[in-house]
Amino acid sequence: MINHIKINSLISIVKLDEIKRMKQIGEEYEKLLDNLLNLIFQKASNCLALELDDSLTPIFAVTQVKTPNSLLAFPYKCNGKIGYIVITEDGKLVFEDEEGNIIQIGDISI
Repeated sequence: MINHIKINSLISIVKLDEIKRMKQIGEEYEKLLDNLLNLIFQKASNCLALELDDSLTPIFAVTQVKTPNSLLAFPYKCNGKIGYIVITEDGKLVFEDEEGNIIQIGDISI
């Protein structure tokens, strides 16, 4: 019986450590996302988030966009056109409209 309690306690500790790690990852993610959204706002000041909640959440499965080497995409409206602000692997910040036209906005280096 005592061994069973010890095993359950160890399992609880492991799960608790995992939960704490998830919290740390979430806090780090929020900070990184906030910094990235601030940078996008600075570089693409003529663009507006389509819907605030959706535009604050990046699309990780970037198969919806045609921009080569895409890392993340955010739904935005730029110059009256609906599309995505896309960040590429080489640090470019581009806008891709619904027709697949790509306009470079800048880069993410500061």
